[in-house]
Amino acid sequence: MFIFLFFYLSIMTAYNEDCIYKHWTHSHEEDSEDKKVYRPSTFEFPQSRGRDGFEIRENGEFILYIMGRTDKTEKIFGNFSIDSNKLNIELVSIQKSYNMTILSCDENQLIIQKK
Repeated sequence: MFIFLFFYLSIMTAYNEDCIYKHWTHSHEEDSEDKKVYRPSTFEFPQSRGRDGFEIRENGEFILYIMGRTDKTEKIFGNFSIDSNKLNIELVSIQKSYNMTILSCDENQLIIQKK
């Protein structure tokens, strides 16, 4: 039992940190009860009325992309730090901080734990 639990936890938190540095778009069709799925912005998504997302840059910049009041994408700029599998985000312009738990990441998919 212990070996299985250790193996399961290792899989759920193991990722190559370099894979997170890109523009990610929410693929809500793939979400589950406890996970949010993001794909690279270049992914061929089914039609949808706007999608939120974010961009993580190696220099510590974080850009949140949200649907604005006129259905145009708005950018909110901030910074981030990484602590193990936690992405700590500070959106300076709106004075908001939060974190995301990264469950897995590869070049085609980023999975975040829902809160």
